[in-house]
Amino acid sequence: MAVSAPSGWSDDEGDVSTASFLVSAPSGFSDSDNGEDTATSRPRRLSHQQATTSCAVEAHRASSASLARRRSSPFNVPSSRPRRQSGSSAGAVQAQQQTELGTALQQVANFLSGLQMIDDDEDRERRNIQASIQQTREQWAGAEAVAAAARQAEEQRQHEEQQRKAEEQRVTAQREMARIEAENKRQKAQQEREKLAAQKAQQEADAAKEAATQHEVTSPATLLLSPTADMQAATTPHTVKAAFSAIALAEECKATLDKMQGLANPMQTDESRKAERRKVDKAITLHVNQISATEEQVRAKGEALTQLLTQGDAARRSYALLRLCDRVLGQCEAQVALTHTFCFPLAEVTLAVAANHPDLAPCLLAKLHAACSLTTPRSWLPSRVPNSHGSYLTLMGYRQVDSPSASSSKASGASKGSGSPGAQSPSKKWEPTDQVAGRTRGYLLYLGALMQSDRAVKGLNLEAAWQWIARFLNSQPPNRLTAVALDAFLGIAGYRMHQQYRGQFLKLLKYIDAAFLPALSQSGDADARSVHARLHTYLHGSMWLSAPQGRNMPQSDVSSYDRA
Repeated sequence: MAVSAPSGWSDDEGDVSTASFLVSAPSGFSDSDNGEDTATSRPRRLSHQQATTSCAVEAHRASSASLARRRSSPFNVPSSRPRRQSGSSAGAVQAQQQTELGTALQQVANFLSGLQMIDDDEDRERRNIQASIQQTREQWAGAEAVAAAARQAEEQRQHEEQQRKAEEQRVTAQREMARIEAENKRQKAQQEREKLAAQKAQQEADAAKEAATQHEVTSPATLLLSPTADMQAATTPHTVKAAFSAIALAEECKATLDKMQGLANPMQTDESRKAERRKVDKAITLHVNQISATEEQVRAKGEALTQLLTQGDAARRSYALLRLCDRVLGQCEAQVALTHTFCFPLAEVTLAVAANHPDLAPCLLAKLHAACSLTTPRSWLPSRVPNSHGSYLTLMGYRQVDSPSASSSKASGASKGSGSPGAQSPSKKWEPTDQVAGRTRGYLLYLGALMQSDRAVKGLNLEAAWQWIARFLNSQPPNRLTAVALDAFLGIAGYRMHQQYRGQFLKLLKYIDAAFLPALSQSGDADARSVHARLHTYLHGSMWLSAPQGRNMPQSDVSSYDRA
Protein backbone atom coordinates (compact mmCIF):
# COMPACT_ATOMS: atom_id res chain seq x y z
CA MET A 1 0.00 0.00 0.00
CA ALA A 2 1.37 3.42 -0.95
CA VAL A 3 0.35 6.46 1.06
CA SER A 4 1.06 9.79 -0.52
CA ALA A 5 2.00 12.69 1.65
CA PRO A 6 -0.99 14.57 2.92
CA SER A 7 -1.41 18.10 1.73
CA GLY A 8 0.66 20.47 3.86
CA TRP A 9 3.31 17.89 4.51
CA SER A 10 6.92 18.25 3.34
CA ASP A 11 9.84 15.99 3.69
CA ASP A 12 11.80 18.49 5.76
CA GLU A 13 9.06 19.82 7.96
CA GLY A 14 7.61 17.97 10.87
CA ASP A 15 4.18 19.60 11.13
CA VAL A 16 1.09 17.86 9.70
CA SER A 17 -1.80 19.70 8.09
CA THR A 18 -5.15 18.25 7.12
CA ALA A 19 -4.93 14.52 6.34
CA SER A 20 -5.72 13.64 2.79
CA PHE A 21 -4.40 10.24 1.57
CA LEU A 22 -4.77 8.30 -1.59
CA VAL A 23 -4.60 4.71 -0.48
CA SER A 24 -3.57 2.05 -2.93
CA ALA A 25 -3.02 -1.57 -2.26
CA PRO A 26 0.28 -2.06 -0.30
CA SER A 27 2.91 -4.40 -1.41
CA GLY A 28 2.16 -7.90 -0.41
CA PHE A 29 -1.62 -7.31 -0.84
CA SER A 30 -3.61 -8.05 -3.93
CA ASP A 31 -7.23 -7.86 -5.02
CA SER A 32 -7.36 -11.56 -5.68
CA ASP A 33 -7.71 -14.18 -3.02
CA ASN A 34 -4.93 -16.42 -4.44
CA GLY A 35 -2.17 -14.13 -3.22
CA GLU A 36 -0.93 -12.97 -6.64
CA ASP A 37 0.87 -9.64 -6.51
CA THR A 38 0.03 -7.30 -9.34
CA ALA A 39 1.67 -3.93 -9.73
CA THR A 40 -1.19 -2.51 -11.71
CA SER A 41 -3.87 -3.74 -9.40
CA ARG A 42 -6.74 -1.35 -9.08
CA PRO A 43 -7.45 0.30 -5.72
CA ARG A 44 -9.90 -1.62 -3.70
CA ARG A 45 -11.79 -1.05 -0.52
CA LEU A 46 -10.13 -2.53 2.61
CA SER A 47 -11.53 -3.28 5.96
CA HIS A 48 -10.94 -0.81 8.73
CA GLN A 49 -8.30 -2.96 10.48
CA GLN A 50 -6.41 -3.63 7.23
CA ALA A 51 -6.46 0.01 6.27
CA THR A 52 -5.18 1.07 9.72
CA THR A 53 -2.31 -1.40 9.65
CA SER A 54 -1.31 -0.49 6.09
CA CYS A 55 -1.36 3.21 6.81
CA ALA A 56 0.79 2.79 9.92
CA VAL A 57 3.37 0.74 8.04
CA GLU A 58 3.47 3.16 5.15
CA ALA A 59 3.73 6.14 7.46
CA HIS A 60 6.71 4.54 9.24
CA ARG A 61 8.40 3.82 5.94
CA ALA A 62 7.78 7.34 4.70
CA SER A 63 9.25 8.83 7.90
CA SER A 64 12.36 6.63 7.69
CA ALA A 65 12.85 7.46 4.02
CA SER A 66 12.55 11.16 4.66
CA LEU A 67 15.15 11.03 7.44
CA ALA A 68 17.56 9.07 5.25
CA ARG A 69 17.27 11.57 2.47
CA ARG A 70 18.02 14.39 4.78
CA ARG A 71 21.12 12.74 6.05
CA SER A 72 22.42 11.87 2.61
CA SER A 73 21.65 15.20 1.02
CA PRO A 74 24.76 17.06 -0.33
CA PHE A 75 23.22 20.18 0.87
CA ASN A 76 23.36 19.02 4.41
CA VAL A 77 25.86 21.55 5.87
CA PRO A 78 27.08 20.82 9.28
CA SER A 79 25.88 23.28 11.80
CA SER A 80 28.36 25.68 13.31
CA ARG A 81 26.70 25.12 16.61
CA PRO A 82 28.28 22.64 18.77
CA ARG A 83 26.62 19.34 18.37
CA ARG A 84 24.80 17.90 21.24
CA GLN A 85 25.41 14.60 22.52
CA SER A 86 24.53 11.92 20.13
CA GLY A 87 22.27 10.18 22.56
CA SER A 88 20.01 13.22 23.07
CA SER A 89 19.91 14.00 19.36
CA ALA A 90 18.85 10.50 18.52
CA GLY A 91 16.16 10.66 21.17
CA ALA A 92 14.85 13.96 19.88
CA VAL A 93 14.73 12.68 16.34
CA GLN A 94 12.98 9.55 17.46
CA ALA A 95 10.50 11.59 19.48
CA GLN A 96 9.84 13.78 16.49
CA GLN A 97 9.33 10.77 14.30
CA GLN A 98 6.92 9.27 16.78
CA THR A 99 5.08 12.55 16.92
CA GLU A 100 4.84 12.69 13.16
CA LEU A 101 3.81 9.06 13.03
CA GLY A 102 1.08 9.66 15.63
CA THR A 103 -0.14 12.67 13.71
CA ALA A 104 -0.17 10.70 10.49
CA LEU A 105 -1.98 7.86 12.17
CA GLN A 106 -4.52 10.30 13.52
CA GLN A 107 -5.05 11.76 10.05
CA VAL A 108 -5.33 8.27 8.63
CA ALA A 109 -7.86 7.38 11.33
CA ASN A 110 -9.82 10.52 10.53
CA PHE A 111 -9.66 9.69 6.86
CA LEU A 112 -10.81 6.18 7.47
CA SER A 113 -13.61 7.49 9.67
CA GLY A 114 -14.66 9.70 6.79
CA LEU A 115 -14.54 6.74 4.45
CA GLN A 116 -16.63 4.77 6.89
CA MET A 117 -19.18 7.60 7.02
CA ILE A 118 -19.27 7.62 3.22
CA ASP A 119 -19.76 3.87 3.24
CA ASP A 120 -22.55 4.25 5.76
CA ASP A 121 -24.22 6.93 3.64
CA GLU A 122 -23.90 4.78 0.54
CA ASP A 123 -25.27 1.79 2.44
CA ARG A 124 -28.11 3.90 3.74
CA GLU A 125 -28.79 5.29 0.26
CA ARG A 126 -28.65 1.79 -1.16
CA ARG A 127 -31.04 0.55 1.50
CA ASN A 128 -33.34 3.50 0.79
CA ILE A 129 -33.22 2.71 -2.92
CA GLN A 130 -33.88 -0.95 -2.25
CA ALA A 131 -36.70 0.01 0.12
CA SER A 132 -38.14 2.35 -2.52
CA ILE A 133 -37.83 -0.40 -5.14
CA GLN A 134 -39.44 -2.85 -2.76
CA GLN A 135 -42.19 -0.36 -1.98
CA THR A 136 -42.72 0.26 -5.69
CA ARG A 137 -42.86 -3.47 -6.27
CA GLU A 138 -45.31 -3.84 -3.44
CA GLN A 139 -47.39 -0.99 -4.84
CA TRP A 140 -47.35 -2.60 -8.27
CA ALA A 141 -48.18 -5.91 -6.71
CA GLY A 142 -51.03 -4.26 -4.75
CA ALA A 143 -52.27 -2.51 -7.90
CA GLU A 144 -52.09 -5.78 -9.80
CA ALA A 145 -53.93 -7.48 -6.97
CA VAL A 146 -56.59 -4.76 -7.00
CA ALA A 147 -56.87 -4.99 -10.78
CA ALA A 148 -57.04 -8.76 -10.58
CA ALA A 149 -59.70 -8.49 -7.89
CA ALA A 150 -61.59 -5.97 -10.03
CA ARG A 151 -61.32 -8.22 -13.08
CA GLN A 152 -62.47 -11.16 -11.02
CA ALA A 153 -65.36 -9.16 -9.59
CA GLU A 154 -66.34 -7.98 -13.10
CA GLU A 155 -66.13 -11.51 -14.43
CA GLN A 156 -68.21 -12.67 -11.47
CA ARG A 157 -70.74 -9.91 -12.10
CA GLN A 158 -70.93 -10.73 -15.80
CA HIS A 159 -71.31 -14.39 -14.97
CA GLU A 160 -74.07 -13.62 -12.49
CA GLU A 161 -75.72 -11.28 -15.03
CA GLN A 162 -75.62 -14.00 -17.65
CA GLN A 163 -77.07 -16.46 -15.18
CA ARG A 164 -79.79 -13.97 -14.21
CA LYS A 165 -80.67 -13.31 -17.85
CA ALA A 166 -80.67 -17.01 -18.58
CA GLU A 167 -82.94 -17.56 -15.57
CA GLU A 168 -85.23 -14.75 -16.69
CA GLN A 169 -85.37 -16.17 -20.19
CA ARG A 170 -86.13 -19.58 -18.79
CA VAL A 171 -88.86 -18.22 -16.52
CA THR A 172 -90.25 -16.11 -19.38
CA ALA A 173 -90.23 -19.11 -21.68
CA GLN A 174 -92.00 -21.19 -19.05
CA ARG A 175 -94.57 -18.46 -18.50
CA GLU A 176 -95.09 -18.07 -22.24
CA MET A 177 -95.51 -21.80 -22.62
CA ALA A 178 -97.94 -21.83 -19.72
CA ARG A 179 -99.82 -18.87 -21.21
CA ILE A 180 -99.97 -20.51 -24.63
CA GLU A 181 -101.14 -23.74 -23.08
CA ALA A 182 -103.76 -21.90 -21.03
CA GLU A 183 -104.82 -19.92 -24.10
CA ASN A 184 -105.14 -23.12 -26.10
CA LYS A 185 -107.21 -24.66 -23.36
CA ARG A 186 -109.34 -21.53 -23.15
CA GLN A 187 -109.83 -21.48 -26.91
CA LYS A 188 -110.76 -25.13 -26.94
CA ALA A 189 -113.19 -24.55 -24.10
CA GLN A 190 -114.55 -21.47 -25.88
CA GLN A 191 -114.94 -23.45 -29.09
CA GLU A 192 -116.77 -26.15 -27.20
CA ARG A 193 -119.05 -23.59 -25.56
CA GLU A 194 -119.65 -21.86 -28.89
CA LYS A 195 -120.39 -25.18 -30.51
CA LEU A 196 -122.87 -26.10 -27.79
CA ALA A 197 -124.36 -22.59 -27.85
CA ALA A 198 -124.64 -22.71 -31.64
CA GLN A 199 -126.37 -26.05 -31.46
CA LYS A 200 -128.70 -24.71 -28.79
CA ALA A 201 -129.34 -21.52 -30.78
CA GLN A 202 -130.01 -23.56 -33.89
CA GLN A 203 -132.44 -25.73 -31.98
CA GLU A 204 -134.16 -22.67 -30.54
CA ALA A 205 -134.28 -21.03 -33.97
CA ASP A 206 -135.75 -24.17 -35.50
CA ALA A 207 -138.26 -24.41 -32.69
CA ALA A 208 -139.19 -20.74 -33.02
CA LYS A 209 -139.50 -21.06 -36.77
CA GLU A 210 -141.71 -24.10 -36.38
CA ALA A 211 -143.81 -22.30 -33.79
CA ALA A 212 -144.13 -19.27 -36.06
CA THR A 213 -145.22 -21.55 -38.88
CA GLN A 214 -147.78 -23.26 -36.70
CA HIS A 215 -149.13 -19.96 -35.38
CA GLU A 216 -149.29 -17.88 -38.52
CA VAL A 217 -151.03 -14.68 -37.54
CA THR A 218 -153.67 -13.07 -39.72
CA SER A 219 -155.43 -10.29 -37.84
CA PRO A 220 -156.84 -6.81 -38.27
CA ALA A 221 -154.44 -3.95 -38.05
CA THR A 222 -156.16 -2.72 -34.88
CA LEU A 223 -154.95 -5.87 -33.10
CA LEU A 224 -151.31 -4.75 -33.20
CA LEU A 225 -151.28 -0.97 -33.28
CA SER A 226 -152.87 1.80 -31.34
CA PRO A 227 -156.02 2.96 -33.15
CA THR A 228 -155.66 6.14 -35.20
CA ALA A 229 -157.99 7.92 -37.52
CA ASP A 230 -156.45 6.38 -40.60
CA MET A 231 -156.39 2.87 -39.07
CA GLN A 232 -159.96 3.06 -37.89
CA ALA A 233 -160.98 3.78 -41.48
CA ALA A 234 -159.08 0.74 -42.73
CA THR A 235 -161.39 -2.21 -42.25
CA THR A 236 -159.65 -4.68 -44.52
CA PRO A 237 -157.12 -6.93 -42.66
CA HIS A 238 -153.61 -7.51 -43.96
CA THR A 239 -151.37 -10.47 -43.33
CA VAL A 240 -148.70 -9.68 -40.78
CA LYS A 241 -145.15 -11.04 -41.10
CA ALA A 242 -143.77 -11.44 -37.59
CA ALA A 243 -142.58 -14.03 -35.11
CA PHE A 244 -145.22 -15.22 -32.67
CA SER A 245 -143.03 -14.19 -29.71
CA ALA A 246 -142.63 -10.70 -31.19
CA ILE A 247 -146.40 -10.26 -31.42
CA ALA A 248 -146.76 -11.49 -27.85
CA LEU A 249 -144.18 -8.96 -26.66
CA ALA A 250 -145.94 -6.17 -28.57
CA GLU A 251 -149.27 -7.06 -26.98
CA GLU A 252 -147.70 -7.14 -23.51
CA CYS A 253 -146.13 -3.69 -23.99
CA LYS A 254 -149.42 -2.41 -25.44
CA ALA A 255 -151.28 -3.57 -22.33
CA THR A 256 -148.85 -1.68 -20.07
CA LEU A 257 -149.27 1.42 -22.21
CA ASP A 258 -153.08 1.21 -22.02
CA LYS A 259 -152.87 0.92 -18.25
CA MET A 260 -150.61 3.96 -18.03
CA GLN A 261 -152.91 5.96 -20.30
CA GLY A 262 -155.83 5.07 -18.05
CA LEU A 263 -153.94 6.37 -15.02
CA ALA A 264 -153.00 9.57 -16.84
CA ASN A 265 -156.55 10.23 -18.10
CA PRO A 266 -157.66 12.39 -15.13
CA MET A 267 -154.63 14.61 -15.55
CA GLN A 268 -155.13 14.82 -19.31
CA THR A 269 -158.86 15.57 -19.36
CA ASP A 270 -159.24 17.78 -16.31
CA GLU A 271 -159.32 21.42 -17.47
CA SER A 272 -158.44 22.64 -13.99
CA ARG A 273 -155.04 20.98 -14.32
CA LYS A 274 -154.22 22.60 -17.64
CA ALA A 275 -151.56 24.85 -16.08
CA GLU A 276 -150.05 21.83 -14.36
CA ARG A 277 -149.94 19.95 -17.66
CA ARG A 278 -148.28 22.92 -19.32
CA LYS A 279 -145.68 23.08 -16.54
CA VAL A 280 -144.89 19.35 -16.89
CA ASP A 281 -144.67 19.62 -20.69
CA LYS A 282 -142.34 22.60 -20.44
CA ALA A 283 -140.03 20.90 -17.92
CA ILE A 284 -139.82 17.67 -19.94
CA THR A 285 -139.19 19.53 -23.17
CA LEU A 286 -136.47 21.63 -21.54
CA HIS A 287 -134.61 18.65 -20.08
CA VAL A 288 -134.86 16.54 -23.23
CA ASN A 289 -133.64 19.40 -25.41
CA GLN A 290 -130.68 19.95 -23.06
CA ILE A 291 -129.38 16.40 -23.42
CA SER A 292 -125.86 16.36 -24.87
CA ALA A 293 -123.17 13.76 -25.47
CA THR A 294 -121.29 14.08 -22.17
CA GLU A 295 -121.37 11.86 -19.11
CA GLU A 296 -121.93 14.86 -16.88
CA GLN A 297 -124.96 16.11 -18.82
CA VAL A 298 -126.43 12.62 -19.15
CA ARG A 299 -126.19 12.13 -15.40
CA ALA A 300 -127.67 15.57 -14.67
CA LYS A 301 -130.62 15.18 -17.05
CA GLY A 302 -131.29 11.63 -15.91
CA GLU A 303 -131.49 12.76 -12.30
CA ALA A 304 -133.67 15.75 -13.20
CA LEU A 305 -136.18 13.67 -15.19
CA THR A 306 -136.21 10.96 -12.52
CA GLN A 307 -137.03 13.58 -9.90
CA LEU A 308 -139.71 15.06 -12.14
CA LEU A 309 -141.52 11.69 -12.44
CA THR A 310 -141.64 11.27 -8.67
CA GLN A 311 -143.60 14.47 -8.06
CA GLY A 312 -147.39 14.66 -7.67
CA ASP A 313 -150.02 11.96 -7.69
CA ALA A 314 -150.30 8.85 -9.90
CA ALA A 315 -152.13 10.74 -12.64
CA ARG A 316 -149.45 13.40 -12.83
CA ARG A 317 -146.67 10.79 -12.81
CA SER A 318 -148.33 8.71 -15.55
CA TYR A 319 -148.94 11.81 -17.66
CA ALA A 320 -145.31 12.92 -17.25
CA LEU A 321 -144.04 9.44 -18.15
CA LEU A 322 -146.12 9.30 -21.35
CA ARG A 323 -145.07 12.83 -22.34
CA LEU A 324 -141.44 11.84 -21.80
CA CYS A 325 -141.90 8.89 -24.19
CA ASP A 326 -143.42 11.21 -26.79
CA ARG A 327 -140.63 13.76 -26.48
CA VAL A 328 -137.94 11.08 -26.76
CA LEU A 329 -139.53 9.59 -29.89
CA GLY A 330 -139.79 13.10 -31.30
CA GLN A 331 -136.02 13.41 -30.86
CA CYS A 332 -135.57 10.12 -32.74
CA GLU A 333 -137.36 11.57 -35.76
CA ALA A 334 -135.70 14.97 -35.62
CA GLN A 335 -132.27 14.76 -33.96
CA VAL A 336 -131.21 11.11 -34.22
CA ALA A 337 -132.20 10.81 -37.88
CA LEU A 338 -129.89 13.74 -38.67
CA THR A 339 -127.11 13.17 -36.10
CA HIS A 340 -126.78 9.43 -35.60
CA THR A 341 -124.42 9.68 -32.62
CA PHE A 342 -127.11 11.49 -30.59
CA CYS A 343 -128.82 8.13 -30.05
CA PHE A 344 -126.27 7.27 -27.34
CA PRO A 345 -126.86 10.15 -24.87
CA LEU A 346 -130.62 9.99 -25.52
CA ALA A 347 -130.65 6.26 -24.75
CA GLU A 348 -128.47 6.68 -21.65
CA VAL A 349 -130.79 9.31 -20.18
CA THR A 350 -133.81 7.12 -20.95
CA LEU A 351 -132.23 4.11 -19.24
CA ALA A 352 -131.19 6.21 -16.22
CA VAL A 353 -134.85 7.15 -15.73
CA ALA A 354 -136.07 3.60 -16.48
CA ALA A 355 -133.80 2.21 -13.76
CA ASN A 356 -135.93 4.08 -11.18
CA HIS A 357 -139.25 3.79 -13.07
CA PRO A 358 -139.54 0.24 -14.49
CA ASP A 359 -142.86 0.90 -16.27
CA LEU A 360 -141.13 3.39 -18.58
CA ALA A 361 -139.48 0.67 -20.72
CA PRO A 362 -142.67 -1.20 -21.81
CA CYS A 363 -144.50 2.07 -22.47
CA LEU A 364 -141.62 3.34 -24.58
CA LEU A 365 -141.43 0.05 -26.51
CA ALA A 366 -145.19 0.14 -27.18
CA LYS A 367 -144.92 3.65 -28.60
CA LEU A 368 -141.87 2.59 -30.64
CA HIS A 369 -143.84 -0.35 -32.06
CA ALA A 370 -146.65 2.00 -32.98
CA ALA A 371 -144.34 4.54 -34.61
CA CYS A 372 -142.18 2.01 -36.50
CA SER A 373 -143.41 -1.55 -37.05
CA LEU A 374 -139.87 -2.85 -37.69
CA THR A 375 -138.94 -2.21 -34.06
CA THR A 376 -141.16 -5.19 -33.14
CA PRO A 377 -140.08 -6.48 -35.81
CA ARG A 378 -143.09 -6.99 -38.07
CA SER A 379 -144.34 -6.04 -41.53
CA TRP A 380 -147.40 -6.69 -43.63
CA LEU A 381 -148.15 -8.24 -46.96
CA PRO A 382 -150.41 -5.99 -49.03
CA SER A 383 -153.94 -7.25 -49.51
CA ARG A 384 -155.38 -7.68 -52.99
CA VAL A 385 -158.64 -6.16 -51.93
CA PRO A 386 -159.31 -2.98 -53.96
CA ASN A 387 -158.80 0.36 -52.23
CA SER A 388 -156.75 -1.23 -49.41
CA HIS A 389 -153.35 0.11 -50.44
CA GLY A 390 -153.70 3.24 -48.35
CA SER A 391 -154.14 1.25 -45.16
CA TYR A 392 -151.15 -0.88 -46.13
CA LEU A 393 -148.93 2.19 -46.52
CA THR A 394 -150.12 3.47 -43.17
CA LEU A 395 -149.20 0.20 -41.50
CA MET A 396 -145.76 0.32 -43.11
CA GLY A 397 -145.12 3.79 -41.63
CA TYR A 398 -145.94 6.08 -44.54
CA ARG A 399 -147.64 9.40 -43.80
CA GLN A 400 -149.75 11.74 -45.85
CA VAL A 401 -148.30 15.19 -46.34
CA ASP A 402 -149.68 18.34 -47.86
CA SER A 403 -149.57 18.32 -51.65
CA PRO A 404 -148.57 21.51 -53.51
CA SER A 405 -151.18 20.76 -56.18
CA ALA A 406 -154.81 19.77 -55.87
CA SER A 407 -154.40 16.77 -58.16
CA SER A 408 -154.01 13.37 -56.65
CA SER A 409 -150.64 11.66 -56.82
CA LYS A 410 -149.28 8.20 -56.41
CA ALA A 411 -147.26 7.14 -53.43
CA SER A 412 -143.75 8.32 -54.14
CA GLY A 413 -141.01 5.81 -53.50
CA ALA A 414 -143.20 3.00 -52.17
CA SER A 415 -141.77 -0.49 -52.23
CA LYS A 416 -141.86 -2.43 -55.50
CA GLY A 417 -145.23 -3.92 -56.31
CA SER A 418 -147.08 -1.59 -53.93
CA GLY A 419 -149.47 -0.38 -56.65
CA SER A 420 -151.79 2.60 -56.39
CA PRO A 421 -152.07 4.25 -52.98
CA GLY A 422 -155.84 4.19 -53.16
CA ALA A 423 -158.26 6.96 -52.42
CA GLN A 424 -156.89 9.97 -50.54
CA SER A 425 -157.59 13.61 -50.00
CA PRO A 426 -156.96 15.81 -53.06
CA SER A 427 -154.75 18.07 -50.88
CA LYS A 428 -152.66 15.19 -49.49
CA LYS A 429 -150.07 12.84 -50.91
CA TRP A 430 -148.01 9.97 -49.59
CA GLU A 431 -144.53 10.94 -48.50
CA PRO A 432 -141.53 9.49 -50.37
CA THR A 433 -139.84 6.32 -49.17
CA ASP A 434 -136.68 8.31 -48.39
CA GLN A 435 -138.46 10.05 -45.50
CA VAL A 436 -139.85 6.76 -44.19
CA ALA A 437 -136.38 5.20 -44.40
CA GLY A 438 -134.91 8.18 -42.52
CA ARG A 439 -137.42 7.83 -39.66
CA THR A 440 -136.90 4.07 -39.61
CA ARG A 441 -133.15 4.55 -39.29
CA GLY A 442 -133.62 7.01 -36.41
CA TYR A 443 -135.90 4.64 -34.48
CA LEU A 444 -133.66 1.61 -35.00
CA LEU A 445 -130.55 3.57 -34.04
CA TYR A 446 -132.26 4.54 -30.81
CA LEU A 447 -133.49 0.99 -30.18
CA GLY A 448 -129.99 -0.41 -30.77
CA ALA A 449 -128.46 2.18 -28.41
CA LEU A 450 -130.97 1.20 -25.71
CA MET A 451 -130.23 -2.52 -25.99
CA GLN A 452 -126.43 -2.30 -26.21
CA SER A 453 -125.99 -0.02 -23.19
CA ASP A 454 -124.22 -1.15 -20.03
CA ARG A 455 -127.27 0.09 -18.07
CA ALA A 456 -129.28 -3.11 -18.43
CA VAL A 457 -133.02 -2.98 -17.69
CA LYS A 458 -135.64 -5.61 -18.36
CA GLY A 459 -136.59 -5.72 -22.03
CA LEU A 460 -133.74 -3.38 -23.06
CA ASN A 461 -130.52 -5.42 -22.92
CA LEU A 462 -128.28 -7.60 -25.09
CA GLU A 463 -130.60 -10.59 -24.69
CA ALA A 464 -133.43 -8.51 -26.14
CA ALA A 465 -131.09 -7.41 -28.95
CA TRP A 466 -130.33 -11.03 -29.85
CA GLN A 467 -134.04 -11.87 -29.79
CA TRP A 468 -134.86 -8.91 -32.01
CA ILE A 469 -132.30 -9.75 -34.69
CA ALA A 470 -133.23 -13.47 -34.63
CA ARG A 471 -136.91 -12.62 -35.04
CA PHE A 472 -136.04 -10.14 -37.75
CA LEU A 473 -134.05 -12.62 -39.86
CA ASN A 474 -136.64 -15.37 -39.39
CA SER A 475 -139.64 -13.28 -40.42
CA GLN A 476 -138.82 -10.17 -42.45
CA PRO A 477 -138.39 -10.14 -46.23
CA PRO A 478 -135.31 -8.41 -47.67
CA ASN A 479 -136.24 -4.97 -49.05
CA ARG A 480 -135.05 -1.41 -48.72
CA LEU A 481 -136.81 -0.62 -45.41
CA THR A 482 -135.85 -3.89 -43.71
CA ALA A 483 -132.25 -3.47 -44.92
CA VAL A 484 -132.16 0.08 -43.50
CA ALA A 485 -133.46 -1.23 -40.16
CA LEU A 486 -130.90 -4.07 -40.06
CA ASP A 487 -128.02 -1.76 -41.02
CA ALA A 488 -128.93 0.80 -38.35
CA PHE A 489 -129.37 -1.80 -35.60
CA LEU A 490 -126.15 -3.70 -36.37
CA GLY A 491 -124.11 -0.49 -36.68
CA ILE A 492 -125.01 0.46 -33.11
CA ALA A 493 -125.52 -2.83 -31.24
CA GLY A 494 -123.17 -5.12 -33.22
CA TYR A 495 -120.07 -4.14 -31.25
CA ARG A 496 -121.51 -5.17 -27.87
CA MET A 497 -123.29 -8.21 -29.30
CA HIS A 498 -119.98 -9.50 -30.66
CA GLN A 499 -118.37 -9.01 -27.25
CA GLN A 500 -121.19 -10.91 -25.60
CA TYR A 501 -121.93 -13.74 -28.06
CA ARG A 502 -118.68 -14.06 -30.07
CA GLY A 503 -118.98 -17.14 -32.31
CA GLN A 504 -122.77 -17.13 -32.35
CA PHE A 505 -122.81 -13.55 -33.51
CA LEU A 506 -120.29 -14.34 -36.25
CA LYS A 507 -122.50 -17.15 -37.50
CA LEU A 508 -125.40 -14.74 -37.57
CA LEU A 509 -123.35 -12.34 -39.69
CA LYS A 510 -122.43 -15.18 -42.04
CA TYR A 511 -126.11 -15.92 -42.47
CA ILE A 512 -126.80 -12.28 -43.33
CA ASP A 513 -123.98 -12.32 -45.88
CA ALA A 514 -125.05 -15.65 -47.37
CA ALA A 515 -128.84 -15.26 -47.37
CA PHE A 516 -130.12 -11.75 -46.66
CA LEU A 517 -127.79 -9.73 -48.95
CA PRO A 518 -128.20 -11.97 -52.04
CA ALA A 519 -131.99 -11.84 -51.63
CA LEU A 520 -131.80 -8.05 -51.30
CA SER A 521 -129.79 -7.85 -54.52
CA GLN A 522 -132.36 -9.99 -56.30
CA SER A 523 -135.25 -7.77 -55.19
CA GLY A 524 -134.48 -5.40 -58.06
CA ASP A 525 -134.92 -2.22 -55.96
CA ALA A 526 -132.40 0.29 -57.30
CA ASP A 527 -132.81 2.46 -54.19
CA ALA A 528 -131.58 -0.45 -52.02
CA ARG A 529 -128.10 -0.44 -53.55
CA SER A 530 -126.67 2.08 -51.10
CA VAL A 531 -127.87 0.23 -48.00
CA HIS A 532 -126.71 -3.04 -49.59
CA ALA A 533 -123.22 -1.51 -49.96
CA ARG A 534 -123.24 -0.36 -46.33
CA LEU A 535 -124.18 -3.79 -45.05
CA HIS A 536 -121.55 -5.43 -47.27
CA THR A 537 -118.89 -3.04 -45.93
CA TYR A 538 -119.96 -3.71 -42.34
CA LEU A 539 -119.75 -7.48 -42.81
CA HIS A 540 -116.54 -7.71 -44.85
CA GLY A 541 -114.77 -4.82 -43.11
CA SER A 542 -115.24 -6.31 -39.62
CA MET A 543 -116.80 -3.06 -38.44
CA TRP A 544 -118.21 -4.80 -35.36
CA LEU A 545 -114.71 -5.01 -33.86
CA SER A 546 -114.64 -1.26 -33.20
CA ALA A 547 -116.92 0.71 -30.93
CA PRO A 548 -119.38 2.83 -32.93
CA GLN A 549 -118.72 6.53 -33.11
CA GLY A 550 -120.27 8.40 -30.19
CA ARG A 551 -120.51 5.45 -27.81
CA ASN A 552 -117.61 6.57 -25.61
CA MET A 553 -118.73 9.97 -24.43
CA PRO A 554 -116.38 12.48 -22.74
CA GLN A 555 -116.82 13.32 -19.10
CA SER A 556 -117.71 16.97 -19.67
CA ASP A 557 -117.79 19.66 -22.32
CA VAL A 558 -117.94 23.43 -22.19
CA SER A 559 -120.80 23.41 -24.67
CA SER A 560 -122.91 21.39 -22.22
CA TYR A 561 -122.74 24.26 -19.74
CA ASP A 562 -123.67 26.72 -22.45
CA ARG A 563 -126.74 24.70 -23.43
CA ALA A 564 -127.72 24.22 -19.80
